[in-house]
Amino acid sequence: MSLFRSKYARPCSGLEALVLSLSLASLAGLAFPLPAHACPTCTSLPHYTAHEWGTFTTLSDSKGNSLAGLYLDDEKLPAFVYTLPFYHPPESEPYPNPTALAGVTTKMETPVIYFYSDSGFQAQAEVDFRGGAITQWYPKRISGDTNPAPDGIDFKKDAGNRLGKIRWEFQVLPKGSAAAPSPTGLTGDWNIMRSTESNLIQASSGEIEKFLFYRGLGHLSLPLKLSMPSRDTLRLANDGGYDLAYVLVLDLLSGDPNPVWWQGPLAAGSEITLSKPATVVLPLPEAIKGFVDALVHAGLNQLEAVTMLQKWNIHYFNHPGFKVFWIVPRALTDSILPLRLNPAPDELARVLVGRSEVLPPDFESVLRQAQTSGTVATYQGDRRYLAYLDYLDHVESQSASFIFRAPYHRRTRGENGLGSAIHPGYRGKFWNGLGRMTSPQ
Repeated sequence: MSLFRSKYARPCSGLEALVLSLSLASLAGLAFPLPAHACPTCTSLPHYTAHEWGTFTTLSDSKGNSLAGLYLDDEKLPAFVYTLPFYHPPESEPYPNPTALAGVTTKMETPVIYFYSDSGFQAQAEVDFRGGAITQWYPKRISGDTNPAPDGIDFKKDAGNRLGKIRWEFQVLPKGSAAAPSPTGLTGDWNIMRSTESNLIQASSGEIEKFLFYRGLGHLSLPLKLSMPSRDTLRLANDGGYDLAYVLVLDLLSGDPNPVWWQGPLAAGSEITLSKPATVVLPLPEAIKGFVDALVHAGLNQLEAVTMLQKWNIHYFNHPGFKVFWIVPRALTDSILPLRLNPAPDELARVLVGRSEVLPPDFESVLRQAQTSGTVATYQGDRRYLAYLDYLDHVESQSASFIFRAPYHRRTRGENGLGSAIHPGYRGKFWNGLGRMTSPQ
């Protein structure tokens, strides 16, 4: 089902009707100057603002254990996006080898950086990713992560020392430039990301776009912990040192037209237990408006906020799951993803959103039954298949009758690393509309 129903299913401009007129929340940003020669043609420092949004996606089992194996993208990126092939294998090999690429519990998805200025100027941008690797990007970078050694990488073991990197050199084109993003004629969510009023940028490679784009994989310890004692009970614990200003809990498994369980803040060190509501907690349109308002309050402008949610409508809100959205505290974002812009902006807004999912106990029961019957591989078309195998490894390792064996995913691998090739039609059919496991059709 789609989160944006009826009038909310319109393009981005229609979604704006949900939001009251709000001024941009002005937030002071951190910027770390690069060498002065980075802008040799500038006679004076430009005045501009930069806004960034993106996501950290995680999955946990019903007991709150983080699951590894989040590799596949929600949507296929355009062919022109630059990719490190070790982390993102071709479609003929749908999954990376989990013995060579291990410990991936966090997907950093779609951070994009927009620039707003009346004039054009030369600039540099550099991003670090503590505990991860930056594996996809556009436009062409100057430097950054490379493919690891053939024996692979374990993000869990390397998390404390791992530091992903990317660096661009580019020109922010003047407002109203007659140039156009390249390539043109695209459809889908890449074009949605272009629907803001930001300036065009031109990379040192000559490529023109509306933003800097990057993605990555890593092993992070994020503050929001989820557990699900029963299908109708959810526990949320904020075990970090930062207050979470906004959390939204959605049950997109049951097909209920009112999927909102709860919306509100969660203080540092606090915990709440939610039960499936017997009545409507908050009408869906009001929840969407509240989400947009929270994104604007965190620093995005209104069009950026609705652009972000509209992009998710295509590939995330339409996928069943028990999902919790939360705005990552700015200080935590700066800690995980240090960003340096030269010249420094007058204002820098960075709004990362956690997209945390949890496996309900009844779903886990079906997984265990599939393991017992030897039919787990039937469901390898689901994009979280490796995370499900990681869950089964957790079950075996915690069993009182556990006898040491190789991890389940190693015992089910075929010549290509994970059994036979996966038919494209399997993807996304792990769940049916009632939230139960179904065989691929």
